[in-house]
Amino acid sequence: MASRYLQVYETHVTEAQSYLLLLLGSTLFVDKSRDRVRLVVNLFFDELEEVDQYSWASATLTWLYR
Repeated sequence: MASRYLQVYETHVTEAQSYLLLLLGSTLFVDKSRDRVRLVVNLFFDELEEVDQYSWASATLTWLYR
């Protein structure tokens, strides 16, 4: 029973990471193609508990001026 809950939790975490990748990839970290998101953005979501502590303004400016 515990393994089932762990599997459901991992599924929800993966879905949340995918949604955030889509959301931020289409708004803050826009590429010229507008239909692709670089996977380097996915590194921001390795630990979902720490996402609210990131400096998103700095990350966006770094992305724009790379």
